[in-house]
Amino acid sequence: MTVAANVKRTVKLSVKDLVIGYLDKQSGHTMVAVDKVSLDIREGEFVTIVGLSGCGKSTFLNAIAGLVK
Repeated sequence: MTVAANVKRTVKLSVKDLVIGYLDKQSGHTMVAVDKVSLDIREGEFVTIVGLSGCGKSTFLNAIAGLVK
């Protein structure tokens, strides 16, 4: 199935410039887990998040699920 390029699909999830940091209790410095991530996911899209271990994939998913405060 193909979708015509001129069809406007509704944005179901929008993230703009998301930054998530944690305080490293040993050093006292803020460690950035997610840095300036932006994306729009539209109706009918299939999205994958790929990256090295420890790069912030799970932190990003937890944030959009509302599990990170």
